[in-house]
Amino acid sequence: MISYLLICFIIVLLFIRPRRRTLKKLMADELILKKVPKNLFSEPYENMTVSNAKGECFEARFYPALSPSEKYIIILHGHNASALSSVRYLALFRELGYNCLMPSLNRCGMSDGKFISFGKEESETVRLWHSEIKRINICASVGIFGESLGGATAVIASSRIKDICFLIDYCGFASVMNVVNGFMKKFFPLFVFYFGVKLMFNMAGITHEDSPMFNAKNVTCPALIMHSKSDRMIELKNSEIIYNNLINSCDKKLKIFNGAQHGLCHTDCKEEFEAEVKAFVIKAEQTYVTKGETYE
Repeated sequence: MISYLLICFIIVLLFIRPRRRTLKKLMADELILKKVPKNLFSEPYENMTVSNAKGECFEARFYPALSPSEKYIIILHGHNASALSSVRYLALFRELGYNCLMPSLNRCGMSDGKFISFGKEESETVRLWHSEIKRINICASVGIFGESLGGATAVIASSRIKDICFLIDYCGFASVMNVVNGFMKKFFPLFVFYFGVKLMFNMAGITHEDSPMFNAKNVTCPALIMHSKSDRMIELKNSEIIYNNLINSCDKKLKIFNGAQHGLCHTDCKEEFEAEVKAFVIKAEQTYVTKGETYE
């Protein structure tokens, strides 16, 4: 029994405290795997920080809109990445007139944090960033876009921040155990550790009540959920669960792509991806203008 629990503990530790990826490794992934234009990384930005009540400090890159704007987007990266990994979406949202805030989530990049909590603590950090935007510009309209872990975090954050213009969740997961389940499918013998791993996550304070699938019912803003059928890391059913649980969203849509692997839709089907996002954002902005008071 002790050996069983020790193995479960190690598995959970690999999820919540992985070795931080270096800037060099992240840059290589962006340039080679995701084919991000190199010139985007030369765009000037402002370094920003916020701190929580525990004294933890979190960093972000702030890219101002190309012309004065009261529209802001918080762009959230995936597991064990950093703000650098969000830069590929800069041109898309600047074209829509947005100031772009790209945080490094908890225990990612140069941000503090004891472990990656799969949306629980990260969503509280997003609330800090939302408050900082409102402090800078009280008239700001704020949307949230997230990829993978960032998508899951975006769902939870949007369930707790009512003054949100829109939510976009791309290839996010429904719960941490859905992520574990997908991982264990690749290594069938690991299924014997499923319940032990679940126990360990609960002991770490990451429970079902902290999951995107549980919190989705409290999202009221317009929501676009996107996923690829070919995603083998986080299966399509995760986004289907989130979409079905968005029972109070004033306008929701599920967009399914074909062919792209996890996190690569913006690379492999860029035109389709960007057209979907643009149409949704323009429509959501109109909803926010006419029904903004419901998000207060």
